[in-house]
Amino acid sequence: MPRKWLEAAIKNNYIPAIQELDDTPAGHQAATELNQRIRQQWHDRGSTALTQQQSLVDDTRKALKAALGEDHWALNYIGFSRDESIELNNIKQGRVSERNESVQQIEKPDEIVAKAVRLLDSPEWADMAAGLAVLTGRRAAEVLSTAQFEKKSHWSVIFTGALKRRGESVILSFEIPTLTNADRVIATLAKLRAALPEAIGLPPTEINQRYEPAMARACDREFADLVPAREGKDNLYTHLFRAVYATIATFWYCPPSVHETEFKAAIQGHYFILDEQNPDKRRSLAADRHYSDYEIADAEIAHYNGKRKGIKLGVSGIEPIETFKSAWEKNMKPKAPKARKIRSSYRIWQDDKERIDRILEQFEGIQQDKFCAFLDWFEGQEIQPNQAEATPIEPTSTNAPTADIPMQPQTASTQLDQPELDAVAPSSNDSAVIAPATGDKIDRLIDTMNRFVEMQMSLATAQFAQPAKLTRSKPVSASLNGSIAPSTDEKSLEAGQTAEPKKRTPRSSGGAAESVDRINQAISAVIAYNDVPDRKHDDKWAIGINTLKAFAGSQEAIVEIIGGKNRKREVVKGTRQDEIEAHYQKRGIKPDHNYRHRGKESIDQVIKNWLNQQDEIEFDNLKQWLNSQPDKTQTKPENESDNLQS
Repeated sequence: MPRKWLEAAIKNNYIPAIQELDDTPAGHQAATELNQRIRQQWHDRGSTALTQQQSLVDDTRKALKAALGEDHWALNYIGFSRDESIELNNIKQGRVSERNESVQQIEKPDEIVAKAVRLLDSPEWADMAAGLAVLTGRRAAEVLSTAQFEKKSHWSVIFTGALKRRGESVILSFEIPTLTNADRVIATLAKLRAALPEAIGLPPTEINQRYEPAMARACDREFADLVPAREGKDNLYTHLFRAVYATIATFWYCPPSVHETEFKAAIQGHYFILDEQNPDKRRSLAADRHYSDYEIADAEIAHYNGKRKGIKLGVSGIEPIETFKSAWEKNMKPKAPKARKIRSSYRIWQDDKERIDRILEQFEGIQQDKFCAFLDWFEGQEIQPNQAEATPIEPTSTNAPTADIPMQPQTASTQLDQPELDAVAPSSNDSAVIAPATGDKIDRLIDTMNRFVEMQMSLATAQFAQPAKLTRSKPVSASLNGSIAPSTDEKSLEAGQTAEPKKRTPRSSGGAAESVDRINQAISAVIAYNDVPDRKHDDKWAIGINTLKAFAGSQEAIVEIIGGKNRKREVVKGTRQDEIEAHYQKRGIKPDHNYRHRGKESIDQVIKNWLNQQDEIEFDNLKQWLNSQPDKTQTKPENESDNLQS
């Protein structure tokens, strides 16, 4: 209750004085002067500090609303100025720039939303109202009486009917994102109004007194295990419609380039914050609106590779609200993806590997480009089996090889993966020049390539091949979310099976470069696998840290490529992060997509099998081409020279 002297002043002086004023510029100026006189009277009675005048302002404004109406224009001029409100808030909150030690963590935002959606189907009006408060961020009086929702998109509505607040320059009709589909929100609002028609048209104060306690009890009952209460607060309701809604909506729908204060102010209609240009004052106003009471827990953010905003944008066509769409589109223009070829590996003899190195160093580009150029050159040769005289071999490219291809016996077998080949420096070259070729030299060239290709075909294996008959030694932990394929040390030989050691020529190792190359190969392979036409959506794979650990164990190297947090907990922008996100958007893949693969074939085995199929097709085509070439082992015509020399 107001002090007796204040109660008398309100009744006998303040209200009559305001009633005599018109809603005109002159009336507004008179209201401002009246407020100054009222404040001076309080000062003269000993209430000199803002903190001492706080209760006087609250009691006066409450009485004016009761007598003149919630939306009376004079309320914009009676009370504290904006600067005084900020100063008072700073006194209560402490230094706004200091870290808030009582921020609460939202561990399971999806479960909060799922429970709110279930409440929409409840026969109890309080449950429906609580669900709408969580999913739209609206107050009790708005949900029960004044709010109107018009569908804007599948995940947003145009909201009108916000309770008017003083000092805001924009009409309170604006787009808000919904945490469930807009049709569901609109239908539930109509059902709620039909269940509680007596609330429609009541003053907000009366609605709060009569109906808000039931909504608060519903929130406490349903969400106490999911939403930690703020220190010193008795119920969850206020936080659910304000801080929790805004926090989850930012996590889901805020474009990464938009500051979260801008986003939260826009979706809650706090235009006085958007109008404030001073950053310190804006932070203070945001603190007063409890923007930072809650935040998404680090564990949940890690699940999305360190993304703190806009995790659902671009998924199944979800876009930000109109206010921020241009900023999002500007930063989300897809870069034309480069056509990537699937890499594969072969088992070859160590000596042959050195010979290939000497051949390929005559070409320009990376190793894959060199090998492709060599094959193009070789296939382009016009070889005439019955030529009487040999002609020089003219390469079709200026980068043709200049070294002959001698045949040497194989001495030791070694498995050389593509990353290892990339990491090994080319052998030195004697810069030998191809002599004018004779028929015998052409025979030797074709024979060499035939033997080389046949050897590769017989030993071909996919890069990601694992030892046969290996099985998992233990089930994958539920905490891995199904996205980690078991690594080599998580597999064991079947009972009774023994592994026989093989003597091998030491493998060439590229260290960190090998890991990076292997990770890039794995990413390219998964993207190509997902891009296969008619591939079922459930058969596709997301590209995450745990997925790539099946191919390379270096988490730091993985993070550098796909993005996320490194060991120092720093957020890293991956070299291929944009490409992966564009791929997700194109294929409708979410980061948690791999849940559906739990207990099924591991990612490395899936890619191995698929690459083997591709290699078989390519080798069949190559073999057909080789078989179509003239047989150099047939007897030469008598009229052909028998003494061709190499």
